[in-house]
Amino acid sequence: MLIIDKLKALDKLIDRLTGIIVICSLSLMLLIVSIQVFCRYILHSGFYWMPELARYLLVGFSFLAGSMALRRKELVGVTFVYKFFSPKLRRWIELISEMLIIFFLLVGISFGFKTAKFIIQTGQLSPGLQIPIGFFYLPIPISFLLMLITSIISIFNLMFKYSQEDTDMMTVERKKGIKK
Repeated sequence: MLIIDKLKALDKLIDRLTGIIVICSLSLMLLIVSIQVFCRYILHSGFYWMPELARYLLVGFSFLAGSMALRRKELVGVTFVYKFFSPKLRRWIELISEMLIIFFLLVGISFGFKTAKFIIQTGQLSPGLQIPIGFFYLPIPISFLLMLITSIISIFNLMFKYSQEDTDMMTVERKKGIKK
């Protein structure tokens, strides 16, 4: 039980930090776009690097927000089908879906870091900011890594929750047997 508690505490910490980063990124993007609009339409000039930074911030906080949505079970899913199955079958369906998600995330993490590393090694710079463009690829595998942690915690929760329910059912059945 200790490992589950530690994983839940880690998950809560990641959720808070991710939330702070998402809010700061969204606020910075809003500020940048507002300044760019003001400069372009009022002052008839603008900063050439601002739209590029706003795009990179949008992509970065979108993936981080996706990891938050997965953690909070707010992603779009086909959950209405679950009600047609028994609770034990639902458990297996959830476990299989979490395993498929983990497989997808592992592939995404591997290719994401390899791609970012390759692009950083090539020395390709972003046109406006003149920063290695590979750094702007990093939010994708990092978000997938956060989603992986969430999925692992979900599997532990599923296994612990249902094993606890099974234990409770066995206790109830034993009590019924004693009363006979």
